[in-house]
Amino acid sequence: MKKTVLSVLSVLLLLCTLLSSCTGANTPDTGTTEKTEAPTQAPTPPVSQEPAKLQINGVDISQYTIIYAESEFVDVMAFIGSQFDYGKVTATRLSDLIFERFGVRLETKCDANTAVSQYEILVGKTNREESKIPQINRLAIDNYLVKLNGDKLLICGGAHGTTYHAVDSLETWFSTTVENNLYNITSVTRLSGTYHLKRIACIGDSITAGATATDRNLYSYPAYLGRMYWQEGVVYQYGISSKTMRDDLADSYMKTSEWTNCLANTEKYDAVLIMLGTNDSNRDQQWTTADDDAFKSSCRTLCSKLKQHSPNAELVIMNCPVNYKTTNFGSLQVRNLQAIMVNALKQDGYKIHLYDMFNYSRLEMGSSMFPDDLHPTNRGYAKMAYAIHTMLGHLFAGETSQYLLN
Repeated sequence: MKKTVLSVLSVLLLLCTLLSSCTGANTPDTGTTEKTEAPTQAPTPPVSQEPAKLQINGVDISQYTIIYAESEFVDVMAFIGSQFDYGKVTATRLSDLIFERFGVRLETKCDANTAVSQYEILVGKTNREESKIPQINRLAIDNYLVKLNGDKLLICGGAHGTTYHAVDSLETWFSTTVENNLYNITSVTRLSGTYHLKRIACIGDSITAGATATDRNLYSYPAYLGRMYWQEGVVYQYGISSKTMRDDLADSYMKTSEWTNCLANTEKYDAVLIMLGTNDSNRDQQWTTADDDAFKSSCRTLCSKLKQHSPNAELVIMNCPVNYKTTNFGSLQVRNLQAIMVNALKQDGYKIHLYDMFNYSRLEMGSSMFPDDLHPTNRGYAKMAYAIHTMLGHLFAGETSQYLLN
């Protein structure tokens, strides 16, 4: 009996095994497999790359000092700020670039109070003998040059702005692939090129000339503007006192040597700032329609000659600053004529704009900046230059602003 029971159980187990095999064989393949997690591994640490190295004639850059030329306006720096110390700003930019690329911070020193050493990078036309070479002296305004002279690396442009932009060429050169992560400036390394600096001409009467400035070459508004705009342009001063817009008068601006020099300049202007009209309005208290016609005709003549000289120049007529005297200087009549001429010339295809210096001086400056109620102080000229500097940014961007009216 026991044998019979065991036999039956054996048969049942065999049948279950066969059925299980058959069921597995008929189950469709879904194409999936059970995932097994890989053992957790620590992230591979990044490979630390040594900073690139810079040498000059095989000498490590750490041995060098950056020497910049003393500003010809060093006495003005305390008044307008060190951001206009061209050489220092450019030298600092170069020091920052070298630190970012090579991890070495170089000292920057002014040439006027630093003894000569063997390893120097000379920025601008310094007092070092190595800077006084024909290639540097012959540089045109828009040209710059980076080259070795002995152990000295020269970085110089034809103007302060192009010296600043010569650093651009070094930045580009540092971006090239160099074998073995080493940059070596040698006697065959020569970086040269151009950067167009905008030419700004300032024509006008005593307010442009800087009649009440303690030094017109330092404190007139064009002098300030030239220092403020140094990275992007050069400014020409063509102001002369007591002159009028009208060309039918003996004191016409267009009968002066400044006007002759303005038109004789071989450089094409990118912008011409015109501040004439103050003396026209005070010349004759009995202003008539004939005076209107003479003023408008003269304005057209002046702008026509400027357009012939510099066809692509932006012309900006700036009406005269506010007059705190009880005279007719800067009268509403002349300001209206200036606006009329801007609109008329614009319709004739001129690139011409009106800048409202009257309201700028009235709202942003005030009487304390006009010691004789008509001409600005040194600080007033600086304030005026800041406004014009801002205006140029809007002008070349094709924008209007609160005082740049069209």
